[in-house]
Amino acid sequence: MKRFASILTLLVVGWLTVGGAVYWWQHSRLQKVTDEVLRVKQSEQSLKSQVLALESDIAALRQFKYTARKAGKADLLRVYNLEFRTVDHLGKEYRVVDFYVGVPPELPLLQKLRLLADKMSVLRFNSLPLDVLRIETRAGKRIAVIGIREPENDQYAWGGGYFQGSTGGGITQVTLVESFLQRGYTGDWIDGVEFYYQGKPFTDEWDHINLSGVRYR
Repeated sequence: MKRFASILTLLVVGWLTVGGAVYWWQHSRLQKVTDEVLRVKQSEQSLKSQVLALESDIAALRQFKYTARKAGKADLLRVYNLEFRTVDHLGKEYRVVDFYVGVPPELPLLQKLRLLADKMSVLRFNSLPLDVLRIETRAGKRIAVIGIREPENDQYAWGGGYFQGSTGGGITQVTLVESFLQRGYTGDWIDGVEFYYQGKPFTDEWDHINLSGVRYR
């Protein structure tokens, strides 16, 4: 009887040991599968972003060629980008003209700004909402107030896409600030620009982009 009890005890202990090992093996395998699925999703999102960037570049090139042919006496406004180059094994940033927007010189200033914003939205920001809300006069300076809105079908398109990453955020900041200020434009233009996000002045809550306050030419 004692021998039977000992054998039964050994069987139970063995079963528990094997069962525990199988559980941890399954748990470990499940964790590996979960990590792999997450990695694939991140890679897919990265590829989608790259495709959107390429599509934007192609559209910008087509717009540039069209503007060059059709502009005539139109004023050419510059839309800027940020280019990274390796010089002497050091990375350097260069502000470059991405494309031009031709605007009739007789248009009122507000309409010129809105035409510029529309082209930037389509060609650089995947048609996300980018609105010229108004031009305010402050201490004798004309300040354009620019509204950045998340579309209804994706409440994190700007925040989760164009405001993220040190490179992506830097490019977005340069494109918006420099393109609206048009420092090299000699015609009638604004003195500064202020950005709103979701109906309120832009704050410093973002890690990779700074659009708070008024930026002057």
